[in-house]
Amino acid sequence: MSGPTPTDGKPPIRSDLLLELPSAAWYWDVAADREVYSPEWKAMLGHAEHEIAESAAEWRSRVHPDDLARAVACARAALEPGAAPYADEYRMRHRDGSWRLIASRGAVVERDAAGRGVRMVGADRDITDLKVLALRVDEREALLAMAERLAGIGYWTWDPAADQVKWSRGMYLAYGLPPDGPAPRFADHPAMMSEDSFARLRVAVARAVEHGEPYSLELELRRPDGTTRNVIGIGERVISPSGAMRLWGAMYDVTEQRAEEIARARQQRLLGRMSELASIGGWSFDVDGGRLEWTDQTYRLHELPIGTPVTVESAIAFYAPAFRGRVVESLQSLMRSPDPCDFEARLVTATGREIWVRVVGEAEVVDGRTRRIFGTFQDITDAKDARARLAQAMEDLRARNRELQDFAVAASHDLQEPLRKIQSLGSLLSERFADSLDAGGRDLLERMRAAASRMGDLVGDLLAYSRVARQAPPPPPTDLAEVAAGVVADLEVEIQARGAQVDVGPLPTVCADPTQMRQVLQNLIGNALKYQSDGRAPRVQVDAELLDLPAVATGEIRSHCRLRVRDNGIGFEQRYAEQIFAPFQRLHDRSRYEGTGMGLAIVRRIAERHGGRVYARGKPDEGAEFVLELPVDGPPPPPDEAPAA
Repeated sequence: MSGPTPTDGKPPIRSDLLLELPSAAWYWDVAADREVYSPEWKAMLGHAEHEIAESAAEWRSRVHPDDLARAVACARAALEPGAAPYADEYRMRHRDGSWRLIASRGAVVERDAAGRGVRMVGADRDITDLKVLALRVDEREALLAMAERLAGIGYWTWDPAADQVKWSRGMYLAYGLPPDGPAPRFADHPAMMSEDSFARLRVAVARAVEHGEPYSLELELRRPDGTTRNVIGIGERVISPSGAMRLWGAMYDVTEQRAEEIARARQQRLLGRMSELASIGGWSFDVDGGRLEWTDQTYRLHELPIGTPVTVESAIAFYAPAFRGRVVESLQSLMRSPDPCDFEARLVTATGREIWVRVVGEAEVVDGRTRRIFGTFQDITDAKDARARLAQAMEDLRARNRELQDFAVAASHDLQEPLRKIQSLGSLLSERFADSLDAGGRDLLERMRAAASRMGDLVGDLLAYSRVARQAPPPPPTDLAEVAAGVVADLEVEIQARGAQVDVGPLPTVCADPTQMRQVLQNLIGNALKYQSDGRAPRVQVDAELLDLPAVATGEIRSHCRLRVRDNGIGFEQRYAEQIFAPFQRLHDRSRYEGTGMGLAIVRRIAERHGGRVYARGKPDEGAEFVLELPVDGPPPPPDEAPAA
């Protein structure tokens, strides 16, 4: 400690006066800037009596540098007139080099004429261990409070005789009450929990008080904000040596846990119902324990009572002999490798009924070794039968299609000869006997020749339509720009005669049959030139773009060519956009627009044959747009002739 230099000339205090002061006492002569320490004070810092000089400078040299200025200021403030007794805490260096926390207390015993203290006595105490202990207690209390908050736990005690209740902070949190309020009494609880919960709690508490029976109950709390919480409350009687009796216990929140259990139970019921509806069961094999377990649905599929003990050997025995080797091989494979297995097999149930099942298995590998095998078990009898019926129906359909195609080809060829004869004879009749016929006869002759010509066109279109489905994949790469150029060249005479303009933009190369692509563009561009209003020059635009689209057959995203043919012709009502692709469908009178009604049907069949599609958009008197979408890399491979049974 420090003070002014001595000015009053008073003699220094004798050391023996400290014998009358408390342990670790000290005396400070402010005017002389001198301090006298008791032997206990010196021992407090680990020193013998002769090792510490009696001076304030000695004290200052031992105070921690970070505490010195504040400690000196505190000591000086205590000397001021009317100041409170001196009290401070600071660190001092021990003889072993450690820093000890000192609690110092003192009082002025003599003042000068101005009322300023000139002599002070006091005592110090080493509170390092107490401070550490207090910090540890505070820390533990903080940790306990945190644990209560995180785990939803609270603690309580109750003195039934005095009806005094003490709660930890966690109890207030559980009940949703402010932590600074009084703990509710037992009689307050009916309003704080459900009626059933309080009835059970009252019985349990009575038994604990009267018979010392501990309890553990699940209770439903009702908070002031209207929410409810599920808690587990435990309680136990404690009797002190003096005979005083108390109850103490704890409560922990299980609301989220119960909600999760309810959700899991609901999910289990849903999964069980779905498993039953889909005829899918589960199974698990513990490799180390050699234990096989089935779900309820697996028992049902085997037509065994649920819970019947099963082993791998007894499970394999249910399979038809021809499939048992496959089952054993799959299990052995899962023991060696984590690769899953998936196979179909015929099985005979416990009642002797034959079914087809699909078995899927997967291995659980730990530390490089298979520890468990699990999977699903599904009855696919109906699906198997349906696939077999579908395969037979497909074969029957293919056979009938072949018959129809053969018939169409034969009929087309057979009809062509008499048609050619009718046309030839009609031409001879017109050349030789036209002058002998009157106007009515010549009209009948021309109508006959026109009908024969239309019949020839129709037979030709039918033959082209039947040939589309008989083309075999895979088609070669076809330059659509080259195909379009050829079509435009073939239509050059009609284009000039109509004063039409046909613009062909950049077209890509796709894997498609070149002859059929020529048929498509011939029909679409030809229709655009044909279906025009009088007095309006035809304008036809052909372009294309590449983009990713879902494949028609599989839905798989693949690169497609979208080919568009647009015109400024007579158009059509959008409600007829599908009808115009049907065979023999016409929207207009034959006397004005020639055709058999097969052109667009052939276009659609070619599109479908190539794994694509065609559709149209139109408005009356504004024109039409026909869009053909084809996979760039060709149609998907044809399905197997007979799906595997």
